[in-house]
Amino acid sequence: MTTNGIDIVEQLRGRMKFYHVGDPVRRDMQTACEVIEGQRLTANSVHAWLEGRGVKLTPKQRQTLGLDD
Repeated sequence: MTTNGIDIVEQLRGRMKFYHVGDPVRRDMQTACEVIEGQRLTANSVHAWLEGRGVKLTPKQRQTLGLDD
């Protein structure tokens, strides 16, 4: 399953409406949308970004992203 940046931004924008303006979560979602729209994300770039922040993917997540080829 491949997800592109546009799909992610649409999902985040849909979820943003559940948070009031000024809420830290909403601000983080808005920042994420702006970053995603500003660059091309791939499974590898997302994986590298997460690893850089100490987040480890499960084997199932790695398989879904196609990282275990």
